[in-house]
Amino acid sequence: MFFKTFVIARADIFGEQSFYVGFENDNAEDTNAGLNSLILFGRIVYKTQNEALMSKQIVVKTVPTFLFQSDFFVVQFVNEILFYSRILPFFKSLKIDVEDIFPKFYDSQLRMNADTVDVALLFEDLRHEGYILSKRRSFLDYEHLTLMMRKIGQFHGYSYSAKKKNFVRFYSLGKAFLPAHFTVLGKLRNLLTMSGTRAITALKKDPQYVSKLSNIERIIERADDFMVQILTMEAHESISVLCHGDYLVTNLMFQYDENGKPVNIKLIDMASCVVGSPIIDIGFVLYFHANQKMRDDHWNDLIEQYYVGLLETCLENEAPTKNCIMNEFQTKSIYSYLIASYYLLWQLSYDNNFTTFYEMLPEKYREYSVEEIPETVTYDIYKKLGGTLGTEVLMDILKDMLQRNFI
Repeated sequence: MFFKTFVIARADIFGEQSFYVGFENDNAEDTNAGLNSLILFGRIVYKTQNEALMSKQIVVKTVPTFLFQSDFFVVQFVNEILFYSRILPFFKSLKIDVEDIFPKFYDSQLRMNADTVDVALLFEDLRHEGYILSKRRSFLDYEHLTLMMRKIGQFHGYSYSAKKKNFVRFYSLGKAFLPAHFTVLGKLRNLLTMSGTRAITALKKDPQYVSKLSNIERIIERADDFMVQILTMEAHESISVLCHGDYLVTNLMFQYDENGKPVNIKLIDMASCVVGSPIIDIGFVLYFHANQKMRDDHWNDLIEQYYVGLLETCLENEAPTKNCIMNEFQTKSIYSYLIASYYLLWQLSYDNNFTTFYEMLPEKYREYSVEEIPETVTYDIYKKLGGTLGTEVLMDILKDMLQRNFI
């Protein structure tokens, strides 16, 4: 495997002048936790110049065995390498201590030719500090949600601080990220229009909402263009931050206390980073991981936790006001709905033991990347994915946005 030869050349990344011996892979822990990467847990075994045998627990992120979208997964690896090799050092040069919320990054390499792509990213193994993935993929409890909001507030605060100290460099680095969302890349055209229409069709049967849907319908009809607009926001806009871009629970590792309460988070999978509205990340928490009862009971508390985190990492005069942040929902909250109409249905299927996308997929297409599957097949699956619960959850999101006058 390519990452083995990579380690041969970079055996000094652990601060030792050494040469490579081998990678011992813990096969029981291998996982395709991300759709566009294969995660391998194990340890690097090496010898120092004095022949002392040493080892280091690591995580290797490499090419998946199944490519969700065959060509753009390369973009995501490039973005993650950019984040760890340029963004974090930039923050560090400004005396901004951002590294504590990420795993330690050792090194990476990317090699491409006409037929193949080989890539390896090496990280510390956070499991040995007690960090694990959440067992749930969709709706979370209050403790997990407040921690997620506070942590993403901290991350966004670093951007406001960096913009104040060196805006030109922040802007330059922000523009260096490659588009990582399929709509910006022109892939799977009209998928979000189709999936987003599902709840609209159901809500039209409710007399309370049928007259309130015209504006939403107009946005959903041009969903691809709307997503591109949100995801290509200019860094010079005062509200803009460096967003995680895919702030899902599957891209976080949690540390728990002896009572099982989550007490800390490490952000992983920085492959979808984009400079844009903080709503890109906040919306994942409020509309992807909080159900309607949670929003009804704790909306203000969750927003407050975001702002608490924000002011832990930037000065108040560097941060937007709460009103500015809330105003972002007026024009951008539908972004969260469109993402949910596409991806939340996957996660609900896993959490509730529903039939998954791949189980619904005719066998002859199961070795295809999603963009290679005929549109009619993909769209037919999305009409059913998540079952009745999926439709109800999407309806709840639209109802919530309407009640809050966001759309």
